Formats: sequence, C-alpha cells, structure tokens
Amino acid sequence: MCCYINIASPASYLSVNIHVAKMFGLNTAVYWSVVSEILDRVKDKKTVDQFGFFKIDRKYVTAKTTLTTKQQRDCDAVLSESGIVLVDSTNLDRISVNVGQMVAYIINSDVAVISDVTPVVNKKAKAPASGKSSTKLSEEQKEAKLLGMRNSVFKYITETDPDLLAAYRNWIDSVVGNTKANGTTAKLFQESIDSYTTDKSVKIQLINYSALRAYIDSRWAIEYYEKNVVNGRNNTEQKSGQIVGVNSDVSF
Repeated sequence: MCCYINIASPASYLSVNIHVAKMFGLNTAVYWSVVSEILDRVKDKKTVDQFGFFKIDRKYVTAKTTLTTKQQRDCDAVLSESGIVLVDSTNLDRISVNVGQMVAYIINSDVAVISDVTPVVNKKAKAPASGKSSTKLSEEQKEAKLLGMRNSVFKYITETDPDLLAAYRNWIDSVVGNTKANGTTAKLFQESIDSYTTDKSVKIQLINYSALRAYIDSRWAIEYYEKNVVNGRNNTEQKSGQIVGVNSDVSF
C-alpha cells in the first residue's frame, strides 16, 4: 500500500505553465518548470555567480522530466532566441535565466492571462471614487506607458541588422523599468558595443548578457565576456601550444 501512496504523492507530479506551453511547446514548458525549481534552490544556496549563471544537473532534469540532454539543450536554444535563457559558451550546462523576460512574454503574448485575472480583481475591488479610473483602466495605462517608453528609447538605436535589432529590443525590454533608461543611455550603449567589436556574433552575445541581467551599462557584459570567453579561449590555445612544443623537443 505504501508504494502506491508514494507513486500517487504530489512529489511524483510536475506542474506545467499552460501559457508557456502554448508559446514555446510542451517540452520547453516542462523544462522551464524544472529550471525554475532549480533556480529557486541555487539562489537559496547562493551558488549563482555574479553574472547570474548556475549549473544545470542534466541527469536530474532527465529524471524529473524524461527529457534527454539533447532535448534539454534544444529547449535552451528555444528560450535563448527569446532572450529568456543565456547559455555559457564555455560550459553548455551553465545557464542564466531572465524570469522577468518570460513573464513579459506571457503577459504580452497571451491576453487570456489578463482577462482571467481582471474579473477576480474587479470583483474584489471597491467601487472607484468619483473622478478616479478603475483598476483595469489603471493597468491599461501602465502598459501603454511602458510601450511608449520602449518605443521612445528604441528609436535611438541606429542599427540596421535585423538580428542585432531584435537583440537590442530584448535589451530595451529588460531595462525600460530602470529610471536611467532613456534615449541617451541607449545611444551610449550601442556606441560602446560598436566600439568594442565589429563581430556580429560577439555583439549579440554582449547585448544578450546585458538583457539577461538588465545591465544598462555594457561594461559588465564586456567584463564577463573577456573573463569567461576570451580568457578561456586563450588558455585553451596556450595549453595546445605547450603540447606542440613538448612534441617538437622530443623529436631529435
């Protein structure tokens, strides 16, 4: 009997966000559920680095979801395209997560989320005083204000490449709530990225790093890139050169 109780216990079930499933597919929704759980746990243990990266135990995720490592990385790729997940290029099992970006996608992409909540809010709310807007109108005003802020900042980005423009838009979405985010900071941000590199792929990495952590200054992303990507590549090349040197010395 105890075995049947264990099988039927809540610990044997996995909750999936239906809105995430609609937007990104069932596998990604299942994966996101476990990643969110892992993120909560590693935050408590303070094992997230200064750039927001933490390690994913692929075997644990497989045990919880039946998703293979390849399927998990496919999910990472799907979420990366939307600026929700950033994968460490030096270690594919280390990721950084932008929960706010996922919430933004849910709110902006599925009106049902708002329509489901609004009746409950209106039912509990008291009748508004004369001359004051209702709760629903207030939320609409906030959304309109945010949209206006996004557009006013985005027009200062002079990039023309579609992929880079998409990355910049994700970055703006992540920093638009910051009181320092304005047209001038957007212009300076792009100038900083352009002056650092002409490589499109590197630019996208830097912009995505900044978006995931809501960095308004690109220097933090550049610091991370140089520390974890450039230095890691140099160390690998140096080790390779040492091996070649040993081999050439031995042949006499």
